[in-house]
Amino acid sequence: MTPENAENTPEGGLQSAPCSPSLNSEQREILYHTLHRAAGGRYCGGSPDMDRLMELGYMQKLGKPEWAVDYYYGITSAGKRALRAAND
Repeated sequence: MTPENAENTPEGGLQSAPCSPSLNSEQREILYHTLHRAAGGRYCGGSPDMDRLMELGYMQKLGKPEWAVDYYYGITSAGKRALRAAND
């Protein structure tokens, strides 16, 4: 029987597939909000949870208009996959 998180290697052995880090409820909400409710898919405002999502490559900084106090962020393809995985 093969573990669910294993992949075959060219040499015929098994290699563990990389696991996504677990997301806390606030991080999942940031990703969900950005994808489904944020105007233009842009989330405004930073936080320690946003910093972690950026480190993981799930969110990217889009910039800060002159009139805005905080930066705007957008979800990446990796962030969409992580959100789907977290909801499975």
